[in-house]
Amino acid sequence: MMRKKITIFLLLALLLTSVLAGCGGTDEPAPAPEEPAAEAPAEEPAEEPAEEVAEEEEEEDAPFVSEYVGQDNTLIFGDTTGASGDWETFWANNAMDYAVLQLTQKQATMEWDFEGAPHVNETAVENVEGTENEDGSMTYTWTIKEGLVWSDGSPITAQDYVSGILFGSSPQMVKFKSKSQAGYYLKGFEDFYKGKTRVFEGVNLIDDKTFALTVDAQHRPNFYEQVNASSSPFNLSYWIGDDTVIKDDGEGCYFDGEFAEMINYEAVAAAEEAEEAEEAEEAVEGEEAEEAEEEDLTPEQQVLFDKYNEMIQKARFGVDNWPSSGPYVIKSFDEQTKEVVLTINDKYPGNFEGVKPSIQTVVIQEVQTETSMDQLRTGQVSLLTGQMSGDEINTGLDMVEEGDEFDFVSYPRAGYGLIDFKCDVGPTRFVEVRQALAKLLDRNEFVQRFTGGFGSVVHGPYGEGQWFYQETKDELLDLVDFYEYSPEDAIVLLEEAGFTLNGDGEDFQEGDELRHRMGDDGELEPLVIKWSSSGNEVSKILDVLLAESPEVKKAGIKIEEDTMDFTELLNYYYREQSDEKYAVNDYNMFNLATNFNKTYDMTDNFTTDPEKVALGFNGNYLLDPELEAAANAIVKTDPTDLEGFKQKFVDYVVLWNELLPQVPLYSNEVHDFFSSNIVEYQNSAMADMSMVVLYAKMAQ
Repeated sequence: MMRKKITIFLLLALLLTSVLAGCGGTDEPAPAPEEPAAEAPAEEPAEEPAEEVAEEEEEEDAPFVSEYVGQDNTLIFGDTTGASGDWETFWANNAMDYAVLQLTQKQATMEWDFEGAPHVNETAVENVEGTENEDGSMTYTWTIKEGLVWSDGSPITAQDYVSGILFGSSPQMVKFKSKSQAGYYLKGFEDFYKGKTRVFEGVNLIDDKTFALTVDAQHRPNFYEQVNASSSPFNLSYWIGDDTVIKDDGEGCYFDGEFAEMINYEAVAAAEEAEEAEEAEEAVEGEEAEEAEEEDLTPEQQVLFDKYNEMIQKARFGVDNWPSSGPYVIKSFDEQTKEVVLTINDKYPGNFEGVKPSIQTVVIQEVQTETSMDQLRTGQVSLLTGQMSGDEINTGLDMVEEGDEFDFVSYPRAGYGLIDFKCDVGPTRFVEVRQALAKLLDRNEFVQRFTGGFGSVVHGPYGEGQWFYQETKDELLDLVDFYEYSPEDAIVLLEEAGFTLNGDGEDFQEGDELRHRMGDDGELEPLVIKWSSSGNEVSKILDVLLAESPEVKKAGIKIEEDTMDFTELLNYYYREQSDEKYAVNDYNMFNLATNFNKTYDMTDNFTTDPEKVALGFNGNYLLDPELEAAANAIVKTDPTDLEGFKQKFVDYVVLWNELLPQVPLYSNEVHDFFSSNIVEYQNSAMADMSMVVLYAKMAQ
């Protein structure tokens, strides 16, 4: 077999050239620390940074003060998102959960710098080689260094680097309602993920120090290919015990042990083969096999399911025994106050530049918007990141100007605030209704009220801090609809959607309370929008400018707002399967914010695959094949083809802007404020919390 070998250094040089050349003179994009990132290539919603408690009696309570205030070499990080203790990204972790994960999960084969450029992590990697195969796939073979260990001193091996990929891609985890697709780009993923084979062909375990990951030909070219073939250590035994291990007989990795026995691989494979056969008899057999496969687990498998479900749910919320490969270990988590305390992991070897942490204790504490700046002023917290509202920023700048006790940094956001629609339930399933709501909201007024001049209106899924937006801005803004405020245009759109009747089934007239349309079933459908809100500052502005607006009521729309805490809101948003009230709900409007991953990868954001939709990958439930194709096409670009990447980005945003699964509201100039005893502080749109803490120091 003829193979072409390419040194990893050439490939890395090409990738870095593409990333850095695109930066120009602008700040590079990246997720702000509140982003709840996911291993799957789907964008995730993040809590609006101005989130505040909705219950007035709770707002009046004195803010929580940590016992760590005043202790030496201690950083207290305040954020309006309280940690839930669900650290991993398999289900629905929030912003602060993700921050904890990033502080405890490192030693990846590739890491990022503050400018958004990827680097081979030479602290953990001894060698890496890329081999292009005859079938068009690309294999990256990684050799890790000797002496890498977990926080408890146990060795990190090559098996740990493949464990997270297998576990996060497994059909077993699908049964546990995980939304992870960790090995999505690797060869054989689809068959392994669906349980058609026990072997993951594109993942190879060669020896204790060497493993290989093969990017499938169907996912090449890819703008971020090398990143897609990287991994970080994952402690499998922590999650499912020592009874199951990962083996490789030369054809790819597989689970060996009871965990594998939960899946009847042979039955799934037989069903697939029968379905594809042309003979009618075999087709019938295939249907029967598929039905059998979809039935409840066998009694033996149910026992295993219950066993591993208990183990996984316990591991999911681990604290004292949470395995760390990163710069910090979890010391404690208080579910009531939501305070997380982390201390230095002295076994951590450093990041790709060899940088190790110097701040001994990091405290992550929930704060309220109304009191957070006062807490910074009085020393109850020492760092507030991601400040985005005009009031917060102006207060912080005043504190900086008053003396030398405080400092700040600012950077453009690689994300945006938004109104999110579910496009499969209620009136928001009609594009004209979504467009009408956009025209009933004066977004320029909203941005001025919320950001106080430290932000701008955006018109699609991008942030001001992203280089490809900055370089296509002039072209893009000539092509998109600005949805300028126009109640008159909104009424025309509502009529085009069929909402022309009143509650009596007669023509809607000015003065009628609510518009209706005649459904296919002969029943009148009211124009009622069900809004799930966390009661934050953005919600309050939307109350005034949209929900309670006289023009909205005049147009015949009713927006019903239900206020809840953000964890519950996410359960409704993701239609969490653990509770029927979440799994089947009629909320079709949410106000959220999102920060993009370091890779702008929209793959599966608008998938029409029913299985992926069921797992939550198309969070808007907008099933449009053209939009799906445009979203998936962006990263299918050679790493050196900057112009092609940018053109695909423009094409996607223009179509997205027409279908409007969200109303984009604003992208901010983000400000971080901190006490002046934090030195060498840096942050950027591309940095995560672990990078910020790792490079910062406390003045002695």
